[in-house]
Amino acid sequence: HIVYFAADVEASVVSSAEQELQQVQDSLTTVSRLVDALKKGSVSPQRKLWIVTQEAWVISHEHATEKARPGMASLWGLGRALALEHADLWGGLIDLDSTVDVRTIGEQLLSVLLNSAGEDQIALRNGLLHVARLRRYRTLTEQLPPRFRQDATYLITGGLGGLGLHMAKWMVRHGARRLVLLGRSGLPSRKLCSSVASASR
Repeated sequence: HIVYFAADVEASVVSSAEQELQQVQDSLTTVSRLVDALKKGSVSPQRKLWIVTQEAWVISHEHATEKARPGMASLWGLGRALALEHADLWGGLIDLDSTVDVRTIGEQLLSVLLNSAGEDQIALRNGLLHVARLRRYRTLTEQLPPRFRQDATYLITGGLGGLGLHMAKWMVRHGARRLVLLGRSGLPSRKLCSSVASASR
């Protein structure tokens, strides 16, 4: 396996948002270069790419010390896209917590890599493995109305397709006033753009 260690278990706390953003950009660039090398055959095709992060997710709200780092979570977004677009080279994602012991982390990671049993989204917390699963939750007895702030800006990724535009219209109807739509497809027709604009008036 090829393991990209985005987590730095001995690093000090990031001092600023700019420093965090720079770390995220560096990590995303490095992973992209690794993928390019794998696709060009510079590395054996039998090798699988794993990304190790730290505090990308809050697994349990019972622990007050557990927090999430958005920069690490962005690597999970990239990893999930790679799993779909480059399934042949994808290994998975492993998230560590803030209390990881640097003396034993190597053994823990090796155990996970050798015994992942097809799991590709794993969180290690206090020696226990957590994996991604969909769970049914009880529905709310009272339907709560959505609340969007009129002074906030909302980002919709995949916002240029039919579903994204439908979501944008719905948000405007429920109070959102500033939306940013991102997508890999081209801009929609002016007719569709006009319908979204008219819904905001």
